[in-house]
Amino acid sequence: MFELTHVDTEAEASIRGSVEVELLERPGQLSVADQQVVNLTSQWGLDVIDQQSLTRNNQFNYFFKGAGTHIYIVDTGIRCSHVEFPSSTCQGTGYSAVGGPPWVDAVGHGTSMASLAAGLTTGTARQATLHSVRVALTAGGNDEGDVIDGLHWVRDYATQPAVANVSLANTNGPLQGSFKTALNELAASGVMVMVGAGNGGLDGIGDNVCNLNYNQLLGEIIVISAVDVQGVRPGFANFGACLDIFAPGIALRRATAAADNSYDDLGGGTSSATAIVTGVVATIRQQRPTASGPAILAHLQYSGTSGLLSSLGSGSPNLLVNSLALHHLGLTGPASVLTVPNHQYQTWTVSSPWGGDGTYTYAWYASVNYAPYVLVGTSQSYTRFFPRFSEYTLILRAEVSSAGVTFTNVPELTIPVTCGGC
Repeated sequence: MFELTHVDTEAEASIRGSVEVELLERPGQLSVADQQVVNLTSQWGLDVIDQQSLTRNNQFNYFFKGAGTHIYIVDTGIRCSHVEFPSSTCQGTGYSAVGGPPWVDAVGHGTSMASLAAGLTTGTARQATLHSVRVALTAGGNDEGDVIDGLHWVRDYATQPAVANVSLANTNGPLQGSFKTALNELAASGVMVMVGAGNGGLDGIGDNVCNLNYNQLLGEIIVISAVDVQGVRPGFANFGACLDIFAPGIALRRATAAADNSYDDLGGGTSSATAIVTGVVATIRQQRPTASGPAILAHLQYSGTSGLLSSLGSGSPNLLVNSLALHHLGLTGPASVLTVPNHQYQTWTVSSPWGGDGTYTYAWYASVNYAPYVLVGTSQSYTRFFPRFSEYTLILRAEVSSAGVTFTNVPELTIPVTCGGC
């Protein structure tokens, strides 16, 4: 059995876990002219994921909004009449495994997840199309078979490329075989699957997800845990080396199902964190609609901000999702240089990036024989002249910047320069 609980009370002792998954479809690309800067006061989660610091600037910058993508919320339904969901967003096909229409939500959890993923003012993919896959009628005691039915519907009818968001509380400890199989089948079908790490066991204390069968999920399924405004993992949130990334999950402003204009910022947990990442993955799929699951995961992790978080639990990656999702593949060029005639000019190139605002600046740095780095180029490619018969060790690294953020984690190259036995 699986228990679904409203996000408002996720962190309470009565809540014993969470598993969430997301689906999105292909969007179109946006240019720098599409940049939006939103002034924020209470939405700390959006405030920190568009930068490489936990220091708030009360702004959320976004360029890619998930246009053309489809997010499938497998949950308690969505209150589609809420002002957070304009008609252009809340119009996707839906399905109910529990009878009745998919576009109602008596519990509120699904509505909250939808708003964090694709809400007009609270979401990260604000032009994605939402699809409600309703698999639960209450906050607890729901049938696992209904959840699996919903996952199978997404598997069979999702428009590719897609991402699925599923928020479930598992009170029985490790992921069970049939549910685990349904998640893996969904990922194998080409859907990007986001899974919440969960909010602990019956004692309300976070568990190591590697001990809960999460290591038996397909590698491209993205497992997410939560941090608070201080960048600290709450004690109830699960942890471990089987996680892929962290996201804001506590006290986030989001829509509720109480009325068409109701919001709250109470509670939270890994469900909320997963919904945030759902929207970010939608914006990545907008830019890379044909990329494989492993490539999308690598993109998400590569663009994440490292080293900001604390109290993460043994083995957990110190990696916070970054909504700008700037990513490039590394450097291409010769791995060694022979300084003989016809080989004295060599060129290296930074692979074409994605993300940011769609425009990029470059900085190349070189070190000779491990001396301090010197700026040597400002283009996507760098060409260097090698004097004949010279011998030394050259180290090259590049930095890529977009939307005011500089990513320094392009893999550097150590290049032996020799004259071939001269």
